[in-house]
Amino acid sequence: MKKREREVSRGFFSKKVWMYILAIIAFVIVILGIRSFFYREGRIKEVKLFQVKEVKVKPQETRFLKDIERLVRGKSLLFLNLEMIRQHLLHFYPEIKEVKIVKKFPHLLLFEIETRVPFFQVKCGDTFYTVDNQFRIITKEGVASKSLIIVDIGSCPSKLAEGEVIQDQKVRKAGQLIKILKNFNLGKVDIIVAKDLGSLSLICNDTRIVLGSSDFQKKLKLLTLLLKDRFNNTLSSLRYIDLRYDKVFIKKR
Repeated sequence: MKKREREVSRGFFSKKVWMYILAIIAFVIVILGIRSFFYREGRIKEVKLFQVKEVKVKPQETRFLKDIERLVRGKSLLFLNLEMIRQHLLHFYPEIKEVKIVKKFPHLLLFEIETRVPFFQVKCGDTFYTVDNQFRIITKEGVASKSLIIVDIGSCPSKLAEGEVIQDQKVRKAGQLIKILKNFNLGKVDIIVAKDLGSLSLICNDTRIVLGSSDFQKKLKLLTLLLKDRFNNTLSSLRYIDLRYDKVFIKKR
């Protein structure tokens, strides 16, 4: 008798599980039906349910806010294509590195934006391209930055556009040098001249230091020792230093 009761109990539980499964399937079908109803000719039909009434950007970036509001305000949170909006922002704003979009029901859309950090400027002809540490062009300007190191590569090998990653070896060598320079206290580096890799040099406190295209770490260590032993840790009395060869060439002012 008890065995039969257990079998009946298991049978009842099985029916209950199936009811849950059928309920979930029905719910999914209803949602898909509602969604397909609002999609007409590839466009989302405007609905008033859960309309976007507020947009927040973190950190506060007013330069993006107007375009974001144009894209989303008044649209339903239910049917917004967040990936399409994300790709739009990444494409039209090269300074944006990544963006996360979060729906906050009933009416808020939150944008968490990570912007690219300027690393240095590439001087190409009369144009200055601000790039990040991945050599992606953030902005294109007609004037030099007062806070970034300028890398002068002479004429442009090709047309460069915002959002493009620069592949030019002169730019990449200069970027490598800038990263290494952070380990040395040479003073303010104004410009790196990279028109020719064989004579790549930097201008520091009006002193030209020629390094060539390799062994930056080794050559800068040698320079540090020379300044300490012979020039009181300063470049002020020096006009020119060539570190490309075994014998260092130094020209005083």
